[in-house]
Amino acid sequence: MPTKRAMTPMEFKKFWHSTHFCGCYDNSIPLGSIRKTMRAIEENRHWTDPEKDTVLGFEFMTFMLYWLDAIRLTEHGCGIRGSWFTDKGKALLAFFNAHTEEEIEAMMDSDEWLAMDYPDGDDWEIKETP
Repeated sequence: MPTKRAMTPMEFKKFWHSTHFCGCYDNSIPLGSIRKTMRAIEENRHWTDPEKDTVLGFEFMTFMLYWLDAIRLTEHGCGIRGSWFTDKGKALLAFFNAHTEEEIEAMMDSDEWLAMDYPDGDDWEIKETP
């Protein structure tokens, strides 16, 4: 059954940890790139003609599609530009759609976020809700 809910803040923290991004400097840059790529897939704009690809640029969009596939947020058939979301990808997209970038950054800077247990391992699962 497909995931129909956004991931929780703890699930998002586990996802963020799994990226191995250090978190220094400006988290809005990688967050924005991930969000833009996922929205392009959601809106079926990742098939765009390379000459007209203005979402992130053809080469960077292609890299992001490979990266999303590598961390199991998407899958694809015969070509990376034909990607679709896994349940994890759907949950992350729902999380992004439910929160602005400013809200996510504020959450990541909050005492509550810092107090959450640091997740173990690189793998994370999305739990289905009844």
